[in-house]
This record gives sequence, structure tokens and C-alpha cells, in this order.
Amino acid sequence: MTFGATPLSIHKEICKLHLDDQEGITSLHGRPSLRVAKQKWCNPYNKHFLIIDWNTTLPSGDFDYIAIFNQTPRSSFDDNLSHQYYWINTVINNTIVTDVVYKSNSYYYIVYYTYKRDPANGNQSNFIPMDTICIYNNVTTLPAMDDGLGYTTQPHPGIPPQQVNLQLTKQVIHSHNNQSYTHHYPFLTASGQHTLDFGVDLSLTFNLNWYNPNNVSKWDYVAIYSHEPKNVSGYIANQWCWASQYKNGFCNTAVQFNRHHPYFIAYISYNIQSKKYIIQEVMKYQNHSHWMSDLKDSIGHIKLRDLMIPGTHDSACYNMATFFAVSWTQTQSETFEHQLLDGIRYFDLRTQYIKGSQDKFHFVHNTWLTAQTVPQFLQIIKKFITTNQEIVILDFNHFYSFKPTIHDQLIAMIIKSIGNYMAPITLTQDVILDKIWNQNKRIIVAYDGKRHSLKNRNNPKLWPAIRSVWPDVDKVSDAKIKLDKEVDRQHSTLWVVQGILTPLSESILPYSVQHLANTINPNLNTWLRNDWLHKSINIVISDFYLGNNVVSIAVQRNRALGHAVNKTMV
Repeated sequence: MTFGATPLSIHKEICKLHLDDQEGITSLHGRPSLRVAKQKWCNPYNKHFLIIDWNTTLPSGDFDYIAIFNQTPRSSFDDNLSHQYYWINTVINNTIVTDVVYKSNSYYYIVYYTYKRDPANGNQSNFIPMDTICIYNNVTTLPAMDDGLGYTTQPHPGIPPQQVNLQLTKQVIHSHNNQSYTHHYPFLTASGQHTLDFGVDLSLTFNLNWYNPNNVSKWDYVAIYSHEPKNVSGYIANQWCWASQYKNGFCNTAVQFNRHHPYFIAYISYNIQSKKYIIQEVMKYQNHSHWMSDLKDSIGHIKLRDLMIPGTHDSACYNMATFFAVSWTQTQSETFEHQLLDGIRYFDLRTQYIKGSQDKFHFVHNTWLTAQTVPQFLQIIKKFITTNQEIVILDFNHFYSFKPTIHDQLIAMIIKSIGNYMAPITLTQDVILDKIWNQNKRIIVAYDGKRHSLKNRNNPKLWPAIRSVWPDVDKVSDAKIKLDKEVDRQHSTLWVVQGILTPLSESILPYSVQHLANTINPNLNTWLRNDWLHKSINIVISDFYLGNNVVSIAVQRNRALGHAVNKTMV
């Protein structure tokens, strides 16, 4: 679910689900004890708005929301005040700052809804009111949003910039316009947001991202466009945010992810001299399907171990064979084909042998089977390599139910399918990319089980295991400590930065892999671009990779490194 969904659209989608799936929807149990107040927001608004909060000790349901009506509601789908409903799971700090202007001598009905079975209606599922409060004139007044000079301390989160008269805020924004503009390099990512109870949300939506979030003007905003921005107000309806209210430089939107449509992000600031908003920076959602060959002239003299290579963790785990435990086993949303199309060039592969099966070799996460088989994957890789000039690394590193003869069977399958394109180990990790291209040996196969085989221990087409240290933590701060240690280590071989979090036993509920990926992915962008900017980075893997900007960062870093290397050769 995203904040762009309506209660009626959610109800219709749930009604399509199997009854067993409907039973899995969690609901609020208990009365949330709504509280409503009014608060004055000073210039440029000079209005009182309704503010709502509630008892947060009760865990909310999957589809809880609060609606505001100006008459007694007969059902959850009655016409409420224009678009005045708020999904609880998207609310920040458990407080709703509405854009409902309080007027004296007017009635307001505030209702908290949860989705559950309704005994009064034949036990059918629907949005059920859990608490209702009516206010007339007896409304608590909160301290005003006033900086002491008659101006609001922050922009109202629900009122678009074009509806704000910023000429009333000259004194507030003048100091910001006297400073030189700080670039924020906006970019788009995509992720599924509703992950806590359903586990995996494959209805991905775009996210707004920008760097230097601590150096923004109060009235800067960021927006997504479905076309190249020509004016500040042409963004997709309601899909914008005040940059100053998102301290991590990250905001979700309700725009469905589509890699085949041109979407743009714009960073926009108010200019007091021209008395209008201006677009400062624009970035199109990038297509990196041929990034290596596009950079061929720049990166040809870079060594393989110096190249930054975007990859995926448990690359095959985008379609699990069983729904059970999918929250903790599915690590990706995109197929192998889409991963290649999006610029992924390293694949983390774990394989299980299934005796007596027609498809003997399946990819797994631990021992949880995926629907993907090794032969299918090899055909995808072969087709990709024969239709472009990219270089890929296949890392076979975990094996289940294997013995020496089984290793030899798998190795024989790999070589039969893609052997003509496999780079020999004699090239070593110090090979420059031009040599790989010149020999047209553009698939590097690392095989950690090589030493266990009978016939292939010295096979020149199989590279040794690639160093990949598992952080094995569920907190961003702990991951940063472990990853810093790995980044600072002196590496002489290919190596992997695992930019992932893991659901540990004591924290496995309510977290899922996707939820943890949504937590670490924005941080991974910052570490690569800032903390590790001047440090050597080789392979970077992540879960639900569309939620980060690793591929674009890799392209930028490799281009810069290529220019530097080429300068030394002149």
C-alpha cells in the first residue's frame, strides 16, 4: 500500500484475495482514544488547522486510517472532507497535521478505521470504526507555529508550494538566498512500502532522494514528473515534499515504478530576487542496461579489482517456490533479466541439488527453494552476453546436498552452456577490462566448490571464491561498523561489500528482508557517495536493489576513475 491508495480501492483489492489471505490482514484491537486540537500556523498561512493524535500503545492494523467528516458518517466510504483521510502506516511521529482549516461554529467528525470482519454485516470484511470523536467549539488549542517574528517555524506538510504566498516570508527566506546554492543531486529509487505483515510488497513505487539534506532552505521542495520538467508546478499531482521535513533526504511517493517510462525528479528553490520558485536540479531515472560498453573508452584500462561493480545478494531469490517464510527468504523483486537490464553485473548464487528431479539444480536461500533453476539462468546470461558487450560475474558460493560427483555435474552444465565466453583464471583480478573485451571472454565464473570436485579442481575456467564477509546484523549502525572495517582492509583479490541487514532471531518479527532493505538502502547511497568516496570499492551487493542508487554511483565512480587512469597514461 502507498499513500496514494483510497480506502475504497484498498477494499476492492482485498475482496479479490483468497479468504486465507484476507485472514492474514492484521487489525487494531482496542480503542485508539483519538485526540483533536487546533493550532495556528503563522505567516504565510495565518490559519488554524486541525491536529490529530491517538493512543500509540496499541499496534495498528495493516490498513488503519483516520478520516474527517463534516457530518455524521454513515459508512467508511461516505464523502469525507476533500481527500481528508490519512493512512496510519504513513504518518510521521504518530501525529497528523491536517490541512483542514478550523472554523468556529462548525462540526467535525474524526473517525479511526481498521479493516476487519464485521459481525453486524454477515461477518464480511470491511473498514470498521474503532473510535469517533465530534468537535464543535470546545477544541484544545496547541502552541502556535510561530518563530517569534510572526512567521511559521516550518512549512505546512499538506499545502502545496504553489498555494503559499512566500512574499509574506521575505524576512525568513532572505538569509537562505544570500547563501550560495548547495547542490543536492536528486535521484529516484523504487521500493515496496507495505512490508511488515505481508512481508513482501512487489507494488513498487518511486522514492524521492537528495543529498546534503542538512543544508536545505526551509521552503525547498522536491517533486517527481512524468515528463522533462518545464515549470515548477507540472509535477505529478500531490507527489512532492518539503525537503526540510525529511532529514534523511528520502521521501516515498505513490507513483508506480515503471522503468520503461521517462520519470524525472526536480529539486526546486524559491528565489527572492525573481519572486518565484525555480528548478535548480533535474535528474531523469537512469537506464543502465549497457553502462559498461557505454563507458568502454573511459574504463578500458581499469583493473577488474579496481572497478566498482553493482550486484545483488541472493540474486535468484525473487520468486520463492513456497509462500511460507517468504518475508525472510525473498531478497529481490526483479527477475534475472531485469537485474541485467538495470545494470547489475555480479550475481550471488546459492545452489541445491535435488535428486530425482527433472531440474536437478535449483537456486535457494539457505535451503528454501526458489522457482529458478540453473539451466534457466545460464540461458539468460548467454543471451545477454551474445547481444551486447557487457561483462558479468557469476559467483557460485553456497552448495546444498552436494558431493564431489554432483559438483562435477554442475560444472559440466555451466561450461557446456557458457564455456565459450568464460574468462580463464590466468587473466587474474589484475586484468584490465580492455583485455577481457579483446578476448571476448566476458563471463567470470567464481566457484567456491571447486576444491570439492573430482575432475575440476584445476579447471582454468573456474575462478576461486570471492571474499564476501557477511555483516550478520540487523541495525544500520552495526552494519556501518562492520562494513567500514572491510572497506579499510587492504584487498589484493576481488571482494564484496555486503550492504545488507539480516533478520536476527530476536528481531525477526515484525521485520522482513524487504523492510530491513528499505532501512539500509538510503544509508548505502550516502556511505558510497560520501564516507567511502575516496576509498577503493569493488563489488557492492544489496537486497531489493531498486531501493538504492548503487548502479548510478558505480557508473559515476568508474567514469571518474577511468578519466584519472587515462590521464596518467598520456
